[in-house]
Amino acid sequence: MDLSHLPPQVISWASNVAWFLLISFSFSLLARFHWAFELFSHFTIQYAVGGFILAALLLLMHQYWLAGLCAFVMVFSIVETRWLMQDPLLFTRPAAETNFTVMQYNKLFRNDHFPQMRRWFEENAANIDVLIVQESGVRTIEELEQFRDFFPNQHPADKKDRFNDVSVLSRYPFEVAKIPLSDRSDVSWFTAAASRIEIKKPGMPPIVIYSFHTQVPIGKTYSDHRNGTLAGLANAVKNEQSEFVIASGDWNITPYSPYFGDFLKTSGLHYQNYRLLPETTWAAHFLFPFLKIPIDHVLYNDRLMLTDIRRGPAMGSDHHSLIASFNAPEKE
Repeated sequence: MDLSHLPPQVISWASNVAWFLLISFSFSLLARFHWAFELFSHFTIQYAVGGFILAALLLLMHQYWLAGLCAFVMVFSIVETRWLMQDPLLFTRPAAETNFTVMQYNKLFRNDHFPQMRRWFEENAANIDVLIVQESGVRTIEELEQFRDFFPNQHPADKKDRFNDVSVLSRYPFEVAKIPLSDRSDVSWFTAAASRIEIKKPGMPPIVIYSFHTQVPIGKTYSDHRNGTLAGLANAVKNEQSEFVIASGDWNITPYSPYFGDFLKTSGLHYQNYRLLPETTWAAHFLFPFLKIPIDHVLYNDRLMLTDIRRGPAMGSDHHSLIASFNAPEKE
């Protein structure tokens, strides 16, 4: 197919779109130097998809050098989507048996689709051990009572005990503690603390989950707040003495930000996907997965084997839930 005979306006339009892609990609490489450049780093999946489409079109239009630059962006971005994973070349789920599953879900404060949530859990709750609900306001705490037949253990039991607006629902007994991460709580309605959740499933050592919802990093103040709380969470995880450790939450950061790499390096936790396209979670209302970005995460330490991780339903939220399954060695 030869598209070089298309009207010059069409070829010019394709070239302008390619330049927009190249400039945005270039800004993403400067993510360490300014919060605005870091925002560009979150669209690495879109750079990969856009680079592929534009490289093919421009090649057929005989715009060879511009097509080559778009192809470079595509290859670089594809590599970047896999680079920080525990095993970047692993696309097959391990054959190990799953014995622990956690579901991370940012419900969205104003989301009141509780009947829809109830219907989904009626069909799927049997496969979930722990549900962590973020943006869980006072009404949500009350509504989650209807899930006690699935998850008999819940926190908070009283709205006066809430902090960081995190609710925890579990099949097994657990304890929740507030772990301070930062003194910058003045810039957010979220408290600068993580929930340390210690799950006591019979037959295995306790599993500790750190859950936190960071600030949206738009502007230097909020960006510094998010980075500071992520650094605090990484240090808390690093000093955790439990055998099995998980960190989860809506962290408002993709794996393509340099600060996500900092978190992995400090905490010692692992990040992994088994599908070609990472498990994108936001914004849920976008129809195609490659238009979304992965800002919700479930990470884990060496003693846990990730057997699967998949995007779950949004159930009225602007975030998809994220469901991670593990093989945790049982007590000998």
